[in-house]
Amino acid sequence: MMPMLAFRPLAAIANAVVFLLAGVAAAGPNVVLVRVDGKALAEPGAGVARFSQAVAGPTVAADQAELLSGRHEFACGVSHMREGRNFVRPDAPLLPEAFRRAGYRTALAGEWRLGSALPCRAVDRGFEETFGAEPDGALDGRWGVAAGSTAELRKREALRWLGERAGDRKPFFLAVDWPAGEPLAGLLRELDRLGLAGGTIVVAGGKPSADAAFPENTTAALAIRWPGRTDDGRTVEGLASWLDVAPTLAAACGLEFPAGDGIDLGPVLAGKAELPSGRKVFLHAGGWPGDDSPERHASCRVRAGITVACTTTGSYRARGAGPPRRRGPAGRRRSTPPRARRSRMRGAAAPRPAAGASRC
Repeated sequence: MMPMLAFRPLAAIANAVVFLLAGVAAAGPNVVLVRVDGKALAEPGAGVARFSQAVAGPTVAADQAELLSGRHEFACGVSHMREGRNFVRPDAPLLPEAFRRAGYRTALAGEWRLGSALPCRAVDRGFEETFGAEPDGALDGRWGVAAGSTAELRKREALRWLGERAGDRKPFFLAVDWPAGEPLAGLLRELDRLGLAGGTIVVAGGKPSADAAFPENTTAALAIRWPGRTDDGRTVEGLASWLDVAPTLAAACGLEFPAGDGIDLGPVLAGKAELPSGRKVFLHAGGWPGDDSPERHASCRVRAGITVACTTTGSYRARGAGPPRRRGPAGRRRSTPPRARRSRMRGAAAPRPAAGASRC
């Protein structure tokens, strides 16, 4: 079995070559992707569509992996916050790489939780410039003794970078961590002032909280400003996910990006479709101990008529008719004994994934 941290150097080299060859400017819209510390979005501003329900990954690493890949974090190799198990797989497709290949300028003003060593750093995975991202959220050395909190410095650098793009012919992709409690409307007003608002899609959502228990910390706000599609500032009913951001932006910008576990929200925002009724999204806390491989916990499943959440020990909490069933080492199905099942039930229920979604 291949080790969990078996990197593929050729994948990183291939990405670098493609980035160097991406010299033709794309014609797509600009994109600003905002993650806010905390669940709430303070004063999102006018012309912004908000989703009545949205879920993020269970940790900041899982959240970032889902957001940038459109895939369940396990499919990207992310199963923990540390011990190298937060390192995204080099062959996992990420949005910033797709934007770079399309000729976009790219920057990250925020933390990077998906690896602090080659070939998993932010600069290896599509971001031309980073501010406060390496390693694992620490301040960049170039900032020296600049005054202010990390969040404020990231905000300052993001706004400076946007100002430089005002006279640039190339479209851009900016990912930024916005300070908690800071009105999002301030960022939108700056885009207006720079004359960039009409051609810029802004996606904003709350990051999961490290202080909240799983899966309560996966409930997050999600809002999108897309000129021409969200001008009425309506609330979209239904369940959305961070998994939907990558396919939505890829379709909007005409990027070559493989299909994942999310859905394109563009038709929903245009009023031509609705979010799937009864949609479910699969969640798993991850973080199992030691060097256990994901295969050890591959018994975690969601079945029709039952909702199951998997905790860090691989146990279940079920709602619905009948006990959850697990596969034994040889693939044989076996029911968990009632007493043992009761003793291991913990956590809260998580919904079932959409059809075709990746499963751990």
